[in-house]
Amino acid sequence: MKTACDDACLQNWTLTPPVTAADAKAVGIDPKALLPFTTPNGNKQESFNCWHAYTFNDDSQPGDVKAQNVGGVWFAIKQEVAVDRSETLPAAKG
Repeated sequence: MKTACDDACLQNWTLTPPVTAADAKAVGIDPKALLPFTTPNGNKQESFNCWHAYTFNDDSQPGDVKAQNVGGVWFAIKQEVAVDRSETLPAAKG
């Protein structure tokens, strides 16, 4: 896995660290959809259906999705998205 979020990108977005299977299950996400990886600079990051997970720095509380669909590439992760490792579909496009 590779990340395209460079220094400029990281001014608006924070990497989401890996979560445990128990934490994923607790919020209704299938742990099989999670694929943690190490970024080139050595940070650990979570991905969902092979989509890298970030938090938007302008969100102030859980549930905020102020950056939903920004640039047609940033989408919130939804619980009901099926696990699909055969192709990388947006976690919550729409």
